Formats: sequence, structure tokens, C-alpha cells
Amino acid sequence: MNGIRPSGLRRIALLLLLPAAVVVGADVHAPEYAVKAAFLYNFAKFVEWPPDAARNAQTFRICLVGDDPFGSLLTDTVAGKTVQDRPIEIAHPESAPELGQCHMAFISRSQVRQLPRLLAGLAGANTLTVGETEEFARDGGMITFHVEENKVRFEINAEAAQRAGLRISSQLLKLATRVTQ
Repeated sequence: MNGIRPSGLRRIALLLLLPAAVVVGADVHAPEYAVKAAFLYNFAKFVEWPPDAARNAQTFRICLVGDDPFGSLLTDTVAGKTVQDRPIEIAHPESAPELGQCHMAFISRSQVRQLPRLLAGLAGANTLTVGETEEFARDGGMITFHVEENKVRFEINAEAAQRAGLRISSQLLKLATRVTQ
């Protein structure tokens, strides 16, 4: 392999996949959030929403709740891409009714105290909830990010997704470190 070790190839591949802002940026958390941004886009491709979940039918709406740890990374990741034949829109909802208009809601760590209220407010909505606090999936969120051995991983609360009328692809379920039914 021209003298390049497999670990070196993985690093090169990762650098090629990450947006230029990550490679040049000084933010130490940028690589983690670049990976999380890519996961959010892929989650959207591997989850099926009910046919009647056509709220905001012009766009596929990904909402960021609380502090935005992505900066421009999420916007850069989804720029020009579509989900369910709709362009992706990134939104920062200001109210509970707006949050119910989201196809996916990323709830940041800054909202840990508000989490029960936020999840209760989304009861009955067809909104995929994604978080990054330790107990997010166990508290009723659908997908929770965690870092394990310096890698971004996720667990899935399949029961919470089913209650929201969402079907998570078996391919995505296989990638999760833990799936609760």
C-alpha cells in the first residue's frame, strides 16, 4: 500500500470527508460536531415518516434547540441536499408550536433541565428527537449521541420512535451501540 499504514489511510479518509472548515478551524470540538452533522443527515435518510407528516411540505426541517454547537458545520453538511425530495432547512424554533413543525429536533446539552418539558411537548408529533445528554434516550428521546473510544456513537430508543409514528431502518438499528424496544 505504498508504505501507508491502515490507520494512516483512515486519517486521510476522515480528512477528505470532513468539511474544509473543520480541517482549518481551531475549535477542538469541530471534528466531533462535523461527524454529528453527517449523522443527522443520514438519520433523516434512514427514518420513514408517516405519509400524513407533510407539515411544512416545502422543506425537510431540522431544528436546533438550545445552544448551537455546530456553527456552520450542519448547514455546510446539508447544503444542496434533500430528504424525501425536499430541500433541507435548518431552523432555530422559538416556541413549542414551532418545534412541533420540525421533522427532526436536535436538543443540545444546554437544554438538559428543559428536556422533560421539551419531550412532553413533542408527544404525538412526528418529530425525530436527537440529543447528546447521557440519559436522553432513556428519558424518552429517540437517538442519543455519545463518544466512546474517541468515536461518535449513538443509541436508539425504538419504542419512542414508534410512538411518534416513525420507522427506523433496520440498517440504522444495526449501527446503534444499543437499541431499546
